[in-house]
Amino acid sequence: MANQGVEQKLQAMRNRFGESLAERLTDIEKSWADACAGNSEAQKIFHRQAHSLAGTGATFGFEEVSDAARALERAVDAAGGVQKIAASGAITARMAELGSVISNIGERRTTDLDGYFL
Repeated sequence: MANQGVEQKLQAMRNRFGESLAERLTDIEKSWADACAGNSEAQKIFHRQAHSLAGTGATFGFEEVSDAARALERAVDAAGGVQKIAASGAITARMAELGSVISNIGERRTTDLDGYFL
């Protein structure tokens, strides 16, 4: 019985994480735009957000999100400085991929009668 309570709590945490994905994407997009505008602090935030999303996505079983965020993190690492972030086609492609993954999860969530993402 105790395991069932733990599983329910974990599922609630997964659900909350899934519900937060669109907002997280918006935050990452803002940091990206700020980094492209030359804000070096935003570049650090952008990288940290991608790294964090990769880790938490894996923790909560959102492997597609984790993989897309990790690919974004690698693209940011490879780009280097702020000017290169703005010109990086790889980052643009990884952002589009992350957006698509999160959008698809949102669509699946609205059609899932149990409220479960997995």
